[in-house]
Amino acid sequence: MKRGRQTKLNKELADSIIADRARLVPYSQVAEAHGIYRKTLREWIVKGLEELEIGAKSTLFGYLARTIKKNECEAIKGLLEEIRAGEKGWQSRCWILERCFAAEFALGAQELAQLKQELEDIKKALKDG
Repeated sequence: MKRGRQTKLNKELADSIIADRARLVPYSQVAEAHGIYRKTLREWIVKGLEELEIGAKSTLFGYLARTIKKNECEAIKGLLEEIRAGEKGWQSRCWILERCFAAEFALGAQELAQLKQELEDIKKALKDG
């Protein structure tokens, strides 16, 4: 059995992190505000997504990851609706999408994704020898 330090994650902390991300506060600031490293927050979310992928839906990590991703989706939908409606300040909403969700909305996002994949492939090849 793997032993290590017990996680700081609890329901109250998860809800607070979720609320901050629902307001599109960047991950670095969310982590810092909650006294954890950004890497730790990322690991919690990745662990939750992995648990969800194998069907373990009732874990705290799964709750955190699922709810953050759902709220991000809702925020994106809201911003896109406002942009499509031509609401005053729609350009600022475009800017938010480009900065907060660069992989999906920034210019060159496909190229960036491809470069990231190539980098991961190179790292794996070097590691495998």
